[in-house]
Amino acid sequence: MVLSLSGSVIIGPYKCVSESEDLLHIQAYSMLREAEIFRSFTTEATYREGRIITQKTISEELNHDPSKGQDWRWEDYE
Repeated sequence: MVLSLSGSVIIGPYKCVSESEDLLHIQAYSMLREAEIFRSFTTEATYREGRIITQKTISEELNHDPSKGQDWRWEDYE
C-alpha cells in the first residue's frame, strides 16, 4: 500500500517510541503532496521469532506542519 501511495505522500522521519523483544512502537508523520495535508501516525507491532504477529496503526490529521521548528525537512524524505 505504501508503495502505491509513494507518488502522492511523503513519509517523514520515524521515531522509536518503545521496543522490546516482542513489541515495537513507532511514530511518524506524513504529508499529502498536492494538498499539504499532514498526518501523525503510530504503529504498534508484536512479533515472535522474527515474524510479525499483530500490527495496529492509528492515524490522525494534524492542523499544522509537524516539520516546522524541527531539524528535518520534507524534502529530505522525497
